Amino acid sequence: IAQIGNFQSVYLTRRVEIDEAKGDRLCFISGECNAPNSKPKFDGRINISKTFVTETINYSSNFDGKRFDRNFRINGETQVALNAASDYLLNNLSVRIADVRHVIIPSWLSGQELDDAAITGIESKADLLFSFQQLKNITTPLEKASENEGADFPFWITLLGYESNGTFFKVVNTIQDVPSFYFNCLHKELEIMRRDMLAIVGKQFFNFYTIYHQIPILKETARSEALQFLKAILEQRPIANDTLWKHFAVLARCHFYGSYKKYKNISDETEWAEGKGLEPADVGWIQTVRIYTLLRLYLSRLQLLEGAQYTVSPQNINLYDMPENAQEWCEKLGLTARQKALFYLGQALNSMALAQKKKGNAKRILQKVNFNGMHAEDLFTLHNDLVENASVYRDDYYGTVLDRIRDDLSRFSEGFDRNTWTHDSKMGDNQQVDPAISPEEALYWLLSGYTYRRPKNDNEDPEQS
Repeated sequence: IAQIGNFQSVYLTRRVEIDEAKGDRLCFISGECNAPNSKPKFDGRINISKTFVTETINYSSNFDGKRFDRNFRINGETQVALNAASDYLLNNLSVRIADVRHVIIPSWLSGQELDDAAITGIESKADLLFSFQQLKNITTPLEKASENEGADFPFWITLLGYESNGTFFKVVNTIQDVPSFYFNCLHKELEIMRRDMLAIVGKQFFNFYTIYHQIPILKETARSEALQFLKAILEQRPIANDTLWKHFAVLARCHFYGSYKKYKNISDETEWAEGKGLEPADVGWIQTVRIYTLLRLYLSRLQLLEGAQYTVSPQNINLYDMPENAQEWCEKLGLTARQKALFYLGQALNSMALAQKKKGNAKRILQKVNFNGMHAEDLFTLHNDLVENASVYRDDYYGTVLDRIRDDLSRFSEGFDRNTWTHDSKMGDNQQVDPAISPEEALYWLLSGYTYRRPKNDNEDPEQS
């Protein structure tokens, strides 16, 4: 890092006093023997190099802790470079991942000729990947990332999660050896998602910061599920489909019961929603469903999500424009027969909940939803409750609410078999396997239908639309 571009003239301005060693002048880092050397004296209280070379128990197990000054010696030029490089990384390549400060340590091929683009490209892409962004504020980092897109500098990055209060520097998480091609792929796929999925993204900026705030972390737990989830993505480790939906179910339950105080990373929008005359749970579910729809597709395009089912290739899914109707929406997203069935049941649930709200019954039908996960019996019961309740609620345009939701209930029944729901089934003319859906994923598809907003019909009640 200290040899890149104009780094030396900008950062290497300090000098250190070196006590000449008697005998061997070998610098343990550069391998040179032509300059005086001594035990390292690293500047400041926060210094990356200090972490690795002075903690002999953790990092120098074969060294004699009482003779550290003889076991590890470097020359003055190397020491200045290490101090300056540490300062640079901490000030310029430091990001938050799941609310844990990480410093990015890049490495390149030995002997590779580098210039400023080698660092600035990593810096701008890291900013877009990990930082909070608003669409109106991303022009500069996008331009920087684009400018350095063609810089051909193969590299690997290690991300060190650390804690420090100025008196100590403790490494709490390590993400090792993320190759440049994958790091660039993470960034590029996010750009493609923002382009292709505009109908879902809208004004929402989607990146790792967004994902972190959709994976609940209990306040009283030391383990961060969000950090482990994002770490798996960065390390290219497969993520089970069920893992994704278990996180979703926890968050959906949090929105329904308003239990935001239990979690350290979930925002409470209750006051804002009520100020707008909206249901807080509905606002939370709309946001959560939107992000998880994007996250599912993002992980699938990276080939990390194991067990996700589509009827079209994830790479070919494009929702730049809002589809005309729910059926087209399902087709474009590549939903299977079972996923569609749950989506349409969610549509019926929405109509029934709105009818109850208009009558002052506070959407009591939502009490029939099992927010731990929708099992086959839960779905069967919900369907029957919808039929029973909808038949007694009037609808200004359809006669009864049952008349409004009849088609949605029929589509659900076409894809739902109470007896075989927990087993794989065949679908279509080619008898393609339609795998069983976990209760947590079933809850996601149900709420996807519930939160889907139909395009407005000129002859329909605007609030219903």
